[in-house]
Amino acid sequence: MKRELSRILFFGLFLAIVIGFNKTTEAQSTVKVPGVTGTTVTVGGIFDLSGPLAATEAGHVQGLKDYIQMTNDKGGVNGRKIVLKLEDDQWKTDKAIAAFRKLNEEGIFALVGQVGSTQWTGLDPEIREEKIPVIGPGQTTKMQSDNAYCYNIMLAYSDMTALMVKQAVEKHKGSGKPKLALFTPEGASSIEFAEGVKSTAAKLGVPVVVNEMISYSASEMAGQVMKMKQAQADAVIILANITILTIYLRDAARLGASNIPVYSAYSSVKPVVWETAGKDASSQNIGINPFAPIYEKGPGLEEMRSAVAKYNTSPSITGDLTYPHGWIAGKVFVEALKRTGKDLTREKFIKAIESIKNFDTGGVSGPINFGPGQRNGIKTARWYSYDFSKKQLIPVSPWVTNK
Repeated sequence: MKRELSRILFFGLFLAIVIGFNKTTEAQSTVKVPGVTGTTVTVGGIFDLSGPLAATEAGHVQGLKDYIQMTNDKGGVNGRKIVLKLEDDQWKTDKAIAAFRKLNEEGIFALVGQVGSTQWTGLDPEIREEKIPVIGPGQTTKMQSDNAYCYNIMLAYSDMTALMVKQAVEKHKGSGKPKLALFTPEGASSIEFAEGVKSTAAKLGVPVVVNEMISYSASEMAGQVMKMKQAQADAVIILANITILTIYLRDAARLGASNIPVYSAYSSVKPVVWETAGKDASSQNIGINPFAPIYEKGPGLEEMRSAVAKYNTSPSITGDLTYPHGWIAGKVFVEALKRTGKDLTREKFIKAIESIKNFDTGGVSGPINFGPGQRNGIKTARWYSYDFSKKQLIPVSPWVTNK
Protein backbone atom coordinates (compact mmCIF):
# COMPACT_ATOMS: atom_id res chain seq x y z
CA MET A 1 0.00 0.00 0.00
CA LYS A 2 2.77 2.37 0.97
CA ARG A 3 4.66 1.44 -2.17
CA GLU A 4 1.60 2.13 -4.31
CA LEU A 5 1.03 5.46 -2.58
CA SER A 6 4.66 6.42 -3.22
CA ARG A 7 4.24 5.61 -6.90
CA ILE A 8 1.12 7.74 -7.10
CA LEU A 9 2.82 10.64 -5.34
CA PHE A 10 5.90 10.33 -7.57
CA PHE A 11 3.79 10.24 -10.72
CA GLY A 12 1.76 13.24 -9.54
CA LEU A 13 4.89 15.22 -8.81
CA PHE A 14 6.38 14.30 -12.18
CA LEU A 15 3.18 15.33 -13.97
CA ALA A 16 3.12 18.68 -12.14
CA ILE A 17 6.71 19.39 -13.16
CA VAL A 18 6.00 18.57 -16.83
CA ILE A 19 2.86 20.73 -16.88
CA GLY A 20 4.70 23.58 -15.15
CA PHE A 21 7.57 23.36 -17.61
CA ASN A 22 5.22 23.39 -20.59
CA LYS A 23 3.37 26.39 -19.24
CA THR A 24 6.64 28.24 -18.62
CA THR A 25 7.86 27.44 -22.11
CA GLU A 26 4.53 28.50 -23.59
CA ALA A 27 4.62 31.74 -21.62
CA GLN A 28 8.18 32.45 -22.77
CA SER A 29 7.28 31.79 -26.40
CA THR A 30 4.39 34.23 -26.23
CA VAL A 31 6.29 37.07 -24.52
CA LYS A 32 5.96 40.05 -26.83
CA VAL A 33 9.31 41.37 -28.04
CA PRO A 34 9.09 44.96 -29.34
CA GLY A 35 9.16 45.07 -33.13
CA VAL A 36 8.99 41.31 -33.58
CA THR A 37 6.16 39.24 -35.06
CA GLY A 38 6.14 35.78 -36.53
CA THR A 39 6.86 37.18 -39.99
CA THR A 40 8.61 40.54 -39.48
CA VAL A 41 11.21 42.34 -37.41
CA THR A 42 10.92 46.13 -37.38
CA VAL A 43 13.96 48.37 -36.93
CA GLY A 44 14.40 52.12 -36.94
CA GLY A 45 16.91 54.62 -38.24
CA ILE A 46 17.33 58.28 -37.25
CA PHE A 47 19.06 60.48 -39.82
CA ASP A 48 19.19 64.03 -41.09
CA LEU A 49 17.00 63.59 -44.16
CA SER A 50 16.22 67.26 -44.84
CA GLY A 51 18.63 69.39 -42.78
CA PRO A 52 22.23 70.63 -43.20
CA LEU A 53 23.76 67.15 -43.38
CA ALA A 54 21.14 65.51 -45.58
CA ALA A 55 23.47 65.37 -48.60
CA THR A 56 26.29 64.00 -46.46
CA GLU A 57 24.13 61.22 -45.01
CA ALA A 58 22.28 60.25 -48.20
CA GLY A 59 24.70 57.45 -49.07
CA HIS A 60 24.59 55.98 -45.58
CA VAL A 61 20.80 55.86 -45.66
CA GLN A 62 20.63 54.34 -49.14
CA GLY A 63 23.29 51.72 -48.40
CA LEU A 64 21.29 50.56 -45.41
CA LYS A 65 18.04 50.50 -47.38
CA ASP A 66 19.58 48.55 -50.25
CA TYR A 67 21.09 45.88 -48.02
CA ILE A 68 17.82 45.33 -46.19
CA GLN A 69 15.91 45.22 -49.48
CA MET A 70 18.36 42.65 -50.84
CA THR A 71 17.96 40.55 -47.68
CA ASN A 72 14.18 40.67 -47.92
CA ASP A 73 14.27 39.75 -51.60
CA LYS A 74 16.19 36.62 -50.58
CA GLY A 75 13.46 35.67 -48.11
CA GLY A 76 14.48 37.62 -45.02
CA VAL A 77 16.12 36.12 -41.95
CA ASN A 78 14.84 33.05 -40.11
CA GLY A 79 11.41 33.41 -41.70
CA ARG A 80 11.07 37.14 -41.01
CA LYS A 81 11.24 40.11 -43.37
CA ILE A 82 12.90 43.28 -42.09
CA VAL A 83 10.81 46.45 -41.88
CA LEU A 84 12.89 49.64 -41.80
CA LYS A 85 11.32 52.81 -40.41
CA LEU A 86 13.29 56.02 -41.02
CA GLU A 87 12.84 59.24 -39.06
CA ASP A 88 14.18 62.69 -39.94
CA ASP A 89 15.86 64.63 -37.12
CA GLN A 90 16.97 67.52 -39.37
CA TRP A 91 20.26 67.50 -37.41
CA LYS A 92 18.47 68.70 -34.27
CA THR A 93 18.73 66.99 -30.89
CA ASP A 94 15.14 67.65 -29.84
CA LYS A 95 13.86 66.15 -33.08
CA ALA A 96 16.18 63.15 -32.67
CA ILE A 97 14.76 62.50 -29.20
CA ALA A 98 11.21 62.90 -30.49
CA ALA A 99 11.98 60.51 -33.37
CA PHE A 100 13.40 57.92 -30.97
CA ARG A 101 10.38 58.12 -28.69
CA LYS A 102 8.05 57.76 -31.66
CA LEU A 103 9.87 54.70 -32.95
CA ASN A 104 10.01 53.19 -29.48
CA GLU A 105 6.29 53.75 -28.95
CA GLU A 106 5.46 52.21 -32.32
CA GLY A 107 7.65 49.24 -31.47
CA ILE A 108 11.13 48.64 -32.87
CA PHE A 109 13.51 45.83 -32.13
CA ALA A 110 16.67 47.88 -32.69
CA LEU A 111 18.11 51.03 -34.22
CA VAL A 112 20.19 50.34 -37.31
CA GLY A 113 21.78 53.66 -38.09
CA GLN A 114 21.93 57.01 -36.34
CA VAL A 115 24.09 59.98 -37.27
CA GLY A 116 25.18 62.90 -35.10
CA SER A 117 27.23 62.92 -31.90
CA THR A 118 25.29 65.89 -30.51
CA GLN A 119 22.03 64.07 -31.16
CA TRP A 120 23.48 60.95 -29.54
CA THR A 121 24.17 62.92 -26.37
CA GLY A 122 20.41 63.46 -26.07
CA LEU A 123 19.53 59.89 -27.07
CA ASP A 124 22.08 58.04 -24.95
CA PRO A 125 20.21 57.95 -21.61
CA GLU A 126 16.96 56.85 -23.28
CA ILE A 127 18.70 54.11 -25.26
CA ARG A 128 20.23 52.82 -22.04
CA GLU A 129 16.90 52.95 -20.22
CA GLU A 130 14.98 51.19 -22.99
CA LYS A 131 17.85 48.73 -23.63
CA ILE A 132 17.47 49.05 -27.39
CA PRO A 133 20.42 47.70 -29.43
CA VAL A 134 21.98 50.23 -31.82
CA ILE A 135 24.00 49.00 -34.79
CA GLY A 136 26.31 51.16 -36.89
CA PRO A 137 25.90 54.80 -35.90
CA GLY A 138 27.67 57.33 -38.12
CA GLN A 139 30.37 58.14 -35.59
CA THR A 140 32.13 56.45 -32.69
CA THR A 141 32.52 58.67 -29.65
CA LYS A 142 33.57 57.62 -26.17
CA MET A 143 29.96 57.95 -24.98
CA GLN A 144 28.87 55.49 -27.65
CA SER A 145 31.73 53.12 -26.91
CA ASP A 146 30.70 53.13 -23.24
CA ASN A 147 27.04 52.38 -24.01
CA ALA A 148 26.41 48.65 -23.51
CA TYR A 149 23.76 48.63 -26.25
CA CYS A 150 25.74 50.41 -29.00
CA TYR A 151 27.80 48.45 -31.53
CA ASN A 152 30.00 50.63 -33.73
CA ILE A 153 31.37 49.99 -37.20
CA MET A 154 33.13 53.32 -37.66
CA LEU A 155 36.71 54.03 -36.60
CA ALA A 156 36.69 55.46 -33.06
CA TYR A 157 37.68 59.11 -32.68
CA SER A 158 40.64 58.09 -30.52
CA ASP A 159 42.03 55.87 -33.29
CA MET A 160 41.15 58.21 -36.13
CA THR A 161 42.72 61.32 -34.61
CA ALA A 162 45.88 59.38 -33.74
CA LEU A 163 46.20 58.18 -37.35
CA MET A 164 45.64 61.71 -38.67
CA VAL A 165 48.38 63.24 -36.52
CA LYS A 166 50.77 60.38 -37.34
CA GLN A 167 50.10 60.88 -41.05
CA ALA A 168 50.95 64.58 -40.75
CA VAL A 169 54.18 63.71 -38.95
CA GLU A 170 55.09 61.11 -41.59
CA LYS A 171 54.42 63.57 -44.41
CA HIS A 172 56.66 66.16 -42.74
CA LYS A 173 59.41 63.65 -42.02
CA GLY A 174 62.86 65.13 -42.50
CA SER A 175 61.66 68.70 -41.93
CA GLY A 176 61.21 68.67 -38.15
CA LYS A 177 57.93 68.54 -36.24
CA PRO A 178 54.93 69.88 -38.21
CA LYS A 179 52.82 72.66 -36.72
CA LEU A 180 49.15 71.72 -36.89
CA ALA A 181 46.01 73.76 -37.52
CA LEU A 182 42.89 72.05 -36.20
CA PHE A 183 39.37 72.85 -37.39
CA THR A 184 36.27 71.12 -36.03
CA PRO A 185 32.51 71.65 -36.43
CA GLU A 186 30.15 72.76 -33.73
CA GLY A 187 28.89 69.85 -31.66
CA ALA A 188 29.71 67.53 -28.81
CA SER A 189 32.05 65.36 -30.86
CA SER A 190 34.29 68.30 -31.71
CA ILE A 191 35.60 68.49 -28.17
CA GLU A 192 36.45 64.79 -28.13
CA PHE A 193 37.99 64.98 -31.62
CA ALA A 194 40.11 68.00 -30.67
CA GLU A 195 41.24 66.32 -27.45
CA GLY A 196 42.27 63.26 -29.44
CA VAL A 197 44.35 65.33 -31.85
CA LYS A 198 46.00 67.32 -29.06
CA SER A 199 46.70 64.19 -27.00
CA THR A 200 48.53 62.41 -29.82
CA ALA A 201 50.26 65.63 -30.86
CA ALA A 202 51.54 66.15 -27.30
CA LYS A 203 52.88 62.57 -27.14
CA LEU A 204 54.75 63.13 -30.41
CA GLY A 205 55.94 66.61 -29.51
CA VAL A 206 53.87 68.24 -32.28
CA PRO A 207 52.47 71.75 -31.61
CA VAL A 208 48.82 72.61 -32.38
CA VAL A 209 49.09 76.30 -33.31
CA VAL A 210 45.46 76.89 -34.36
CA ASN A 211 42.37 75.26 -32.83
CA GLU A 212 38.99 76.62 -33.93
CA MET A 213 35.40 75.42 -34.07
CA ILE A 214 33.44 76.16 -37.26
CA SER A 215 29.69 76.74 -37.49
CA TYR A 216 27.75 74.51 -39.87
CA SER A 217 26.19 77.69 -41.23
CA ALA A 218 29.58 79.21 -42.14
CA SER A 219 29.81 80.57 -45.68
CA GLU A 220 33.53 81.35 -45.65
CA MET A 221 36.72 80.44 -43.77
CA ALA A 222 39.02 83.25 -44.84
CA GLY A 223 39.62 84.29 -41.23
CA GLN A 224 40.66 80.79 -40.22
CA VAL A 225 42.95 80.47 -43.25
CA MET A 226 44.68 83.74 -42.39
CA LYS A 227 45.20 82.62 -38.78
CA MET A 228 46.67 79.39 -40.06
CA LYS A 229 49.06 81.25 -42.36
CA GLN A 230 50.09 83.68 -39.63
CA ALA A 231 50.81 80.78 -37.30
CA GLN A 232 52.85 79.15 -40.10
CA ALA A 233 50.99 75.87 -39.84
CA ASP A 234 52.46 72.99 -41.82
CA ALA A 235 49.33 70.84 -41.96
CA VAL A 236 45.57 71.05 -41.41
CA ILE A 237 43.48 68.44 -39.61
CA ILE A 238 39.78 69.02 -40.19
CA LEU A 239 36.58 67.28 -39.16
CA ALA A 240 33.84 68.71 -41.36
CA ASN A 241 30.89 67.97 -43.58
CA ILE A 242 31.29 68.24 -47.33
CA THR A 243 30.18 71.89 -47.44
CA ILE A 244 32.61 73.17 -44.79
CA LEU A 245 35.53 71.18 -46.19
CA THR A 246 34.85 72.53 -49.69
CA ILE A 247 34.67 76.09 -48.34
CA TYR A 248 37.98 75.65 -46.57
CA LEU A 249 39.73 74.26 -49.69
CA ARG A 250 38.44 77.09 -51.88
CA ASP A 251 39.37 79.82 -49.41
CA ALA A 252 42.80 78.31 -48.81
CA ALA A 253 43.45 78.27 -52.57
CA ARG A 254 42.22 81.85 -52.95
CA LEU A 255 44.50 83.03 -50.15
CA GLY A 256 47.58 81.15 -51.33
CA ALA A 257 47.49 78.25 -48.85
CA SER A 258 46.51 75.34 -51.11
CA ASN A 259 50.03 73.89 -50.79
CA ILE A 260 49.45 73.02 -47.11
CA PRO A 261 48.47 69.35 -46.64
CA VAL A 262 44.89 68.75 -45.46
CA TYR A 263 43.84 65.63 -43.55
CA SER A 264 40.06 65.13 -43.56
CA ALA A 265 37.87 62.25 -42.43
CA TYR A 266 34.68 60.25 -42.30
CA SER A 267 31.75 61.31 -44.45
CA SER A 268 33.61 64.20 -46.10
CA VAL A 269 35.62 61.65 -48.12
CA LYS A 270 33.39 62.21 -51.12
CA PRO A 271 34.15 62.89 -54.81
CA VAL A 272 31.93 65.97 -54.67
CA VAL A 273 34.46 67.69 -52.37
CA TRP A 274 37.31 67.38 -54.87
CA GLU A 275 35.09 68.14 -57.86
CA THR A 276 33.50 71.22 -56.30
CA ALA A 277 36.71 72.65 -54.83
CA GLY A 278 38.62 72.00 -58.04
CA LYS A 279 41.77 70.10 -58.90
CA ASP A 280 44.29 72.72 -57.77
CA ALA A 281 42.47 73.65 -54.55
CA SER A 282 42.02 70.02 -53.48
CA SER A 283 45.37 68.62 -54.61
CA GLN A 284 46.73 68.37 -51.03
CA ASN A 285 43.56 66.94 -49.46
CA ILE A 286 43.45 63.30 -48.41
CA GLY A 287 40.74 61.70 -46.25
CA ILE A 288 40.71 58.73 -43.91
CA ASN A 289 37.85 56.22 -43.91
CA PRO A 290 37.39 52.55 -42.91
CA PHE A 291 35.46 51.51 -46.04
CA ALA A 292 36.32 50.67 -49.64
CA PRO A 293 34.60 52.26 -52.65
CA ILE A 294 32.10 50.21 -54.59
CA TYR A 295 34.26 49.83 -57.72
CA GLU A 296 37.09 47.92 -56.03
CA LYS A 297 37.55 44.14 -56.19
CA GLY A 298 36.13 41.71 -53.66
CA PRO A 299 33.08 39.45 -53.26
CA GLY A 300 31.39 41.89 -50.86
CA LEU A 301 31.80 44.72 -53.36
CA GLU A 302 30.54 42.53 -56.21
CA GLU A 303 27.44 41.81 -54.12
CA MET A 304 27.03 45.52 -53.55
CA ARG A 305 27.35 46.33 -57.27
CA SER A 306 24.76 43.67 -58.09
CA ALA A 307 22.27 45.22 -55.66
CA VAL A 308 22.94 48.73 -56.96
CA ALA A 309 22.23 47.56 -60.51
CA LYS A 310 19.07 45.75 -59.43
CA TYR A 311 17.64 48.67 -57.45
CA ASN A 312 18.91 51.32 -59.89
CA THR A 313 20.62 53.27 -57.12
CA SER A 314 22.15 56.53 -58.33
CA PRO A 315 25.95 56.57 -58.92
CA SER A 316 26.01 59.98 -57.23
CA ILE A 317 25.08 58.18 -53.99
CA THR A 318 27.10 54.98 -54.35
CA GLY A 319 30.35 56.63 -55.48
CA ASP A 320 31.50 57.73 -52.02
CA LEU A 321 32.21 55.91 -48.76
CA THR A 322 29.02 56.63 -46.84
CA TYR A 323 27.13 54.13 -49.00
CA PRO A 324 29.30 51.17 -47.90
CA HIS A 325 28.98 52.40 -44.30
CA GLY A 326 25.20 52.00 -44.45
CA TRP A 327 25.58 48.72 -46.33
CA ILE A 328 27.84 47.27 -43.63
CA ALA A 329 25.48 48.46 -40.89
CA GLY A 330 22.77 46.38 -42.57
CA LYS A 331 25.13 43.46 -43.10
CA VAL A 332 26.22 43.31 -39.45
CA PHE A 333 22.62 43.56 -38.27
CA VAL A 334 21.53 40.71 -40.57
CA GLU A 335 24.47 38.55 -39.51
CA ALA A 336 23.53 39.00 -35.85
CA LEU A 337 19.89 38.14 -36.66
CA LYS A 338 21.00 34.92 -38.35
CA ARG A 339 23.09 33.94 -35.36
CA THR A 340 20.27 34.71 -32.94
CA GLY A 341 17.93 32.17 -34.54
CA LYS A 342 14.14 32.05 -34.73
CA ASP A 343 13.57 32.75 -31.02
CA LEU A 344 14.44 36.43 -31.25
CA THR A 345 14.93 38.57 -28.15
CA ARG A 346 17.15 41.58 -27.57
CA GLU A 347 19.20 39.71 -24.99
CA LYS A 348 19.88 36.83 -27.39
CA PHE A 349 20.58 39.29 -30.21
CA ILE A 350 23.25 41.05 -28.12
CA LYS A 351 24.89 37.71 -27.33
CA ALA A 352 24.82 36.91 -31.03
CA ILE A 353 26.44 40.16 -32.12
CA GLU A 354 29.10 39.72 -29.46
CA SER A 355 29.94 36.35 -31.00
CA ILE A 356 31.05 38.04 -34.24
CA LYS A 357 34.82 37.59 -34.62
CA ASN A 358 37.00 38.31 -37.65
CA PHE A 359 33.88 38.85 -39.73
CA ASP A 360 34.89 39.07 -43.38
CA THR A 361 32.98 41.75 -45.29
CA GLY A 362 34.36 40.64 -48.63
CA GLY A 363 36.62 43.66 -49.11
CA VAL A 364 34.17 46.38 -48.07
CA SER A 365 36.14 46.95 -44.86
CA GLY A 366 38.70 45.31 -42.64
CA PRO A 367 37.60 42.45 -40.35
CA ILE A 368 34.88 43.20 -37.79
CA ASN A 369 35.22 42.03 -34.20
CA PHE A 370 32.82 42.34 -31.29
CA GLY A 371 32.65 40.75 -27.86
CA PRO A 372 31.65 41.43 -24.27
CA GLY A 373 33.00 44.90 -23.57
CA GLN A 374 34.26 45.19 -27.16
CA ARG A 375 31.77 47.29 -29.09
CA ASN A 376 34.03 49.10 -31.57
CA GLY A 377 34.02 46.56 -34.36
CA ILE A 378 36.34 48.22 -36.90
CA LYS A 379 39.97 49.15 -36.27
CA THR A 380 41.36 49.57 -39.78
CA ALA A 381 41.14 52.43 -42.29
CA ARG A 382 42.77 53.81 -45.44
CA TRP A 383 43.75 57.21 -46.78
CA TYR A 384 42.07 58.37 -50.01
CA SER A 385 42.70 60.94 -52.69
CA TYR A 386 40.78 61.49 -55.92
CA ASP A 387 41.46 60.70 -59.57
CA PHE A 388 39.88 63.45 -61.67
CA SER A 389 40.29 61.51 -64.93
CA LYS A 390 38.54 58.41 -63.59
CA LYS A 391 36.28 60.43 -61.26
CA GLN A 392 36.96 57.96 -58.50
CA LEU A 393 38.34 57.91 -55.00
CA ILE A 394 41.70 56.16 -54.94
CA PRO A 395 43.54 54.70 -51.93
CA VAL A 396 46.93 56.28 -51.24
CA SER A 397 47.82 53.98 -48.36
CA PRO A 398 47.39 50.35 -47.34
CA TRP A 399 44.89 49.47 -44.61
CA VAL A 400 46.31 50.95 -41.42
CA THR A 401 45.62 50.42 -37.70
CA ASN A 402 46.43 52.69 -34.79
CA LYS A 403 49.06 50.93 -32.71
